[in-house]
Amino acid sequence: MIKEIPKENYMNLGDSKVLAKELRKSVNVLHEKRHYTAALCVIACGIDAFINRGRKGKQQIEIAYCAVIRKHFFDSAVLPAKKFYTMYRHGIAHEFAPKRGFAMYEDRELNGKYVGNRKIEGFSEARIGLNMDRLIKDFIKLCDHVILGNPVL
Repeated sequence: MIKEIPKENYMNLGDSKVLAKELRKSVNVLHEKRHYTAALCVIACGIDAFINRGRKGKQQIEIAYCAVIRKHFFDSAVLPAKKFYTMYRHGIAHEFAPKRGFAMYEDRELNGKYVGNRKIEGFSEARIGLNMDRLIKDFIKLCDHVILGNPVL
């Protein structure tokens, strides 16, 4: 006989609101500890989780992903949504790091800008950097948006 657990003890991550609450909690903890690589992984995969429901095909998913970036985060000449998708999302999902030439910065390092170039001591070229503090705050807003029952797109 299989033991039954109470329904309230089951976390249904197939429910977008439950998923958003869990993603929000995870990113908050990582942000408090300044674990930006792990936070980026949760954000990049969290966006995937929000948009993959009901979409088929790599191209359709990429288009929706970039639309979420433009709508809820940023879209700059320095780092367009498609470049975020290929350099940050692919990098973090497959290599646990942004692709070469891209970096993660804190708000103070970019003077509040969402995206900027910075030279890192010991490296020859400047790196395009993403303001992780802003990205995390916007991801939390996106989670709140979903928790309130709103669609991502």
